[in-house]
Amino acid sequence: GLYPAGEGAGYAGGIISTAIDGIKIAEAMAQIT
Repeated sequence: GLYPAGEGAGYAGGIISTAIDGIKIAEAMAQIT
């Protein structure tokens, strides 16, 4: 299959890192509110 430009073989790793970033952002927002 085709991957978005810049992802390549690290596509799965990119998904994981993005999910971790999303969790960190959610935790930060929870602390603010």
